[in-house]
Amino acid sequence: MLVAPTMNKEQQKFESWSLIEQAEYTLKFGVFITHRVDKKHLIKLYAVDDFFVELWYRHFNNHIDRIRSFDCDQIFHRYGDNINIQDIFS
Repeated sequence: MLVAPTMNKEQQKFESWSLIEQAEYTLKFGVFITHRVDKKHLIKLYAVDDFFVELWYRHFNNHIDRIRSFDCDQIFHRYGDNINIQDIFS
């Protein structure tokens, strides 16, 4: 598995887990921030440790079929002014 150079050790470890392990960890330890919707998914954003995780739920069956992790810079690019992450880390 290729690991992006911007990932810290916690995020690298998270990325090495199975989809089920990632989902369980996110739901247990993550802090829900916001959600967005596309044609096929409800995408929920969580703060987990010192990175962010999106859980992608399929509309038709409500199952998680994709999980993506991001650092702060990537979240700003994706969500812009729609979130205030300072509240999360204070």
